[in-house]
Amino acid sequence: MSLVPADYPQFLTAITQRVRAAQYQALQLVNREQLQLYWDLGRLIADRQ
Repeated sequence: MSLVPADYPQFLTAITQRVRAAQYQALQLVNREQLQLYWDLGRLIADRQ
């Protein structure tokens, strides 16, 4: 008799995939914001010259 349901490995895989997808989405948002910051800083520096 097993206390672990038969579909438990698939359940863990689904959770892992959701977490990784959310992490990837967060990285994309961070990178977009950082790129926008650098672009704005470059424009501010160029305007001051």
